[in-house]
Amino acid sequence: MSEHFEEQEFNTDKLDTGLWKKIFKLLWVHKKKLAVLYFFMIMVATVDVAFPYLNKMAIDTFISGNGDLSQLPWFALAYFACILAQGINVYYFIKQAGLIEMDFAYDVRNRAFKKLQELSFSYYDKTPLGWIMARVTSDIGRLAEILSWSLMDLVWGSSVMIGITFVMFSVNWRLALLVLMVMPVLAAISVWFQKRILKSYREVRKVNSKITGAFSEGITGAKTTKTLVLEEINYGEFNALTHDMRAQSIRAAVLSAIFMPIVMSLGSISTAAILWYGGNQVLLGALQFGTLMLFTQYAGQFFEPLRQIARLLAEFQMAQASAERVLSLLSAEPQIVDTPEVIAKYGTVLNPKREAYEKIKGNVTFDHVSFHYNPEEPVLRDFSLDVTSGQTIALVGETGSGKSTIVNLLCRFYEPVSGKILIDGVDMRERSIGWLHSNLGYVL
Repeated sequence: MSEHFEEQEFNTDKLDTGLWKKIFKLLWVHKKKLAVLYFFMIMVATVDVAFPYLNKMAIDTFISGNGDLSQLPWFALAYFACILAQGINVYYFIKQAGLIEMDFAYDVRNRAFKKLQELSFSYYDKTPLGWIMARVTSDIGRLAEILSWSLMDLVWGSSVMIGITFVMFSVNWRLALLVLMVMPVLAAISVWFQKRILKSYREVRKVNSKITGAFSEGITGAKTTKTLVLEEINYGEFNALTHDMRAQSIRAAVLSAIFMPIVMSLGSISTAAILWYGGNQVLLGALQFGTLMLFTQYAGQFFEPLRQIARLLAEFQMAQASAERVLSLLSAEPQIVDTPEVIAKYGTVLNPKREAYEKIKGNVTFDHVSFHYNPEEPVLRDFSLDVTSGQTIALVGETGSGKSTIVNLLCRFYEPVSGKILIDGVDMRERSIGWLHSNLGYVL
């Protein structure tokens, strides 16, 4: 397990709009699918708001009214049409959300893999394999899920709440205020709980990333583990990670378990207030029974989207760490790059101009080369070496004397701090990395 790699800490205490703008630029590639998704999402919300109103009309017309059933067939037809439309809406929004999730993950993973091909060897030398695997798999998958299904729920919840509020105030503003009276209390409670739930889930995500890395490194480093008899140590470290994740997950689950009944209770208080006030108004003949039923249904329906929105905002905050990690990979720059002149002549590693590649003879010269990984610990000082084509040499020295470093410099995995390396008398930096690697053989 990596001991020298410290993962960057990301602030997820509040939504970072600048960060999400960058993520939405990646999502905007699928704007046509998004437009279709949001259209059907709004249609679903519209029908959800319409059903209670249809129930109100049915009660007022066929039960509380004069009992005239002549309009019943037309009403039944309209109700059936709404059910059919809702079925079509649900089918298409689920289909589009699934397509967006898969397409976004596909595109971003391709970008990430392309970036990994372009990055210098030093990036892999410093970054654990498990960290990279977690970014390309779980973090991108998490973002794809958030930007399809969770964003869809956010649009649906907002549309339902706006629609219900509009209809309630259009029908009876006094009853509408009774529905909304618990909103300030609910908002305060939601903020208090979500901050604490978020903190626990943030720790869960952080530990999960370490567990993924430990899994990967435990498998890829199995030979080293067996050779050095590290099984007990590795198991102890892994057990500590899983224990920490379990403790944080339980804390988050307990907080969520407390939060949900509070939300439901506040919704029940609002419903009770409507039944008390509205029931008296019905008895006095100042309010139709259908209107009372409408507000009773809306009171129960209103708080579900509100709870969903509170949860989704917390999920977006939790996903910020994943977004930061993915963007940090996509924005990483290779330390060793070809000059624009070299790229113009030889192309890049992914798009080479092989017809411009010169044949190599094999003469290698290290001309007063100095190098260090850490400025305080130089590895090579004013090193010079001439190797002619066809010559075989052996580099002999104690561990840490720079034998592997010389080979890594020749492969241009790193750049010399001073001096230069010539191949066939030409500075290796005047030719492309792709040309160099296509003419070198590195036996591990």
